[in-house]
Amino acid sequence: ILLLDEPLSNLDARLRDDMQVELKRLHERLGLTTIFVTHDQNEALALADRVVLMNRGVIEQQGSPEAVYGRPRTVFAADFIGGANILELDVTRSGEAWLAAFPDGTQVPLAAHEGLAPGRRHFMLRKEAIGFVPDGEAPDPHSGDLVSIPGVLETRNYLGSQIRSVLRAGGVQLIAMTDAALPAPRSGEVRIAWRAEDLLPLRDR
Repeated sequence: ILLLDEPLSNLDARLRDDMQVELKRLHERLGLTTIFVTHDQNEALALADRVVLMNRGVIEQQGSPEAVYGRPRTVFAADFIGGANILELDVTRSGEAWLAAFPDGTQVPLAAHEGLAPGRRHFMLRKEAIGFVPDGEAPDPHSGDLVSIPGVLETRNYLGSQIRSVLRAGGVQLIAMTDAALPAPRSGEVRIAWRAEDLLPLRDR
């Protein structure tokens, strides 16, 4: 068994990336079970076959990187692994449909999730799940799988391959990470959209 306790923490970004590749090659060549301790969630996702997320000495969630990132179970897991928009919304039911209300009263449809019940609860919306609706288009916010609401773009930061946009919509602040190659607004009123299934309910613990 190979035990590694934050071996890359003091390296600069370029060398850290190179060493991640080298450690992955070493693991695959030797076939050793490797326990790698890190506080860097991106490092954990890049290197692990199985992620064990610890919170105050207790296992919060474990599974493949794809499962822990894509389907976090708790607020802590969603916020720590990859970062996310954590929203507190009011859930109601209308016939067979489930709806979630933002603080300003804006309602959006929810995808079917096991265990949903009326009341206030936390949801996760990944930053990269949010996109901008092109000018001149205003899809029905309750049509099909796409959810769309208006907002105001406050700031944007160019990060090379991505654009980080901070906006206000539904009475809350949201952060969107979009492909820099795609057209995106720079300021003012916007319309954002995401898939209903990307608004994921979370447990508090």
